[in-house]
Amino acid sequence: MKRLVFFSFVFPLIVLASDIDVNIVNIKNLIGKLYVGLYTSEDTFAIVGKAYQSEVMNTAASIKYTFKNIPDGIYAIALFHDENQNAKLDENMLGIPKEGFGFSNNPKATFSEPTFDEAKFVLKNLKNLYIEVQYK
Repeated sequence: MKRLVFFSFVFPLIVLASDIDVNIVNIKNLIGKLYVGLYTSEDTFAIVGKAYQSEVMNTAASIKYTFKNIPDGIYAIALFHDENQNAKLDENMLGIPKEGFGFSNNPKATFSEPTFDEAKFVLKNLKNLYIEVQYK
């Protein structure tokens, strides 16, 4: 009986975690930084500083980054190429991005940025994603 009680307290503390390998391609130049955010909800999606986890890295022609030990669940990734290093995605007067951007599932941004639902994916075990940076 003691064993059953012990497992009933310990088992709920076990959380399944996985890695997310993100392969980022089509970075047009090596200037600036790349901001990558992992998001858990529509409310915070694609807002710098509101990501579940984020990373700022130097640019390269292609980049592979791994989010490690992420609890299984539903996530979305948003990224942008901050060429002038002002920590934001610059836009013109019409709201069209002047710097590169990308999202998990590679939805094409037409008149607005994709939604969390368009970019979301289910994490259960290792996940490999390819994100192509888009430039307007």
